[in-house]
Amino acid sequence: FGSSTNSRASRLSRSQMRSVWITVAVTSFLTSCCEAQKRQPVFYWGEHHDAIEEHLEEQVKNEKVSQEHFDEIKQALAHAKEDRHEDAAAALKSSLEAKPDSAHATQLLGMSLHKLDRHGEAIEHYKAASKLAPHAPDPLHHLGGLFEGIGRVDESKAAHMIARVIDRRLKKAAKKKSEEL
Repeated sequence: FGSSTNSRASRLSRSQMRSVWITVAVTSFLTSCCEAQKRQPVFYWGEHHDAIEEHLEEQVKNEKVSQEHFDEIKQALAHAKEDRHEDAAAALKSSLEAKPDSAHATQLLGMSLHKLDRHGEAIEHYKAASKLAPHAPDPLHHLGGLFEGIGRVDESKAAHMIARVIDRRLKKAAKKKSEEL
């Protein structure tokens, strides 16, 4: 009985040490990432929209997204590029009525609401987009940017940390796939 108690105590001690080391490493990483991010704009509408458009075009070709849904999102993207975020939000809400499981439309609606300073609604939509597309880091990056902008630093760090983990996993999977080819 005595030796198993000592064994548990030594494992707990190692576990605590590991936990402290991980906490220090993650905190250091997040601090450097957040400092680097402050030098970059929170939004990068143009290239982000282009990437969404390209992805949706591919999904239309593979019949995963209807042409009508694609056209609605494209219309909303055009509004957003012209800083007409009320119009973009209205188009995206209409699109979501027809296809409520669209992660792209949900995320873009969050972005438009964010630009309109409707932070509560934007947070809801970023979280919903993240649930609809759990392997996509973008909704979490945007959520982190929103949290940072409204002073919710801990939540910002957490969202960015999870997004970076997803980013790394995607890069590893892509590298593995390219090595297989």
